[in-house]
Amino acid sequence: LVTILVAAVALSYSLINPIFLSIAIVLSLLCSIPYFNSKWLAVLSGFMFRFIGKSGNGVIPVTSFLLKLKVVLLSAIRYSVYFLQYVLIYSFFKIAASKVLIVKTALLLGAQTFSPFLPLFDSGFRSGVALMIFRSEVANPLTVVTATLLVWLINLMVPAFVGYYFVLRKK
Repeated sequence: LVTILVAAVALSYSLINPIFLSIAIVLSLLCSIPYFNSKWLAVLSGFMFRFIGKSGNGVIPVTSFLLKLKVVLLSAIRYSVYFLQYVLIYSFFKIAASKVLIVKTALLLGAQTFSPFLPLFDSGFRSGVALMIFRSEVANPLTVVTATLLVWLINLMVPAFVGYYFVLRKK
């Protein structure tokens, strides 16, 4: 929810049109209504079950508004960590920080949300999306690919190897 909201705002900002920005914010907020309103979520899930042809009664467990808000806040913190990792790695590679870089990083994170690949195999997809988004911003495309791969390694491979070590140690 947070990633989609920020990506929609970044996309509309990159189009430099306040009307698109307003529409993006309104649509993003409208998309959050089913998340916070269990009745709407039950209706939507019932519709989706019928649409994909599976049986289901559309019953969604009711959770408190506070719990849902905590999940959104934790999601915002997670998004901020990813965003900060990209900015720090860009600065390490001497890519100057600017409004355009910030907007394009938000677009990159939004596009990566829709990766059709398993996390282990999506480094190529992430790099390709980063190249498409940043092609006009950097002189050397290899820096963008390297930055994207570093974030992927830091967030996926390092925890996997640490977990693997502890699993082996436990046996």
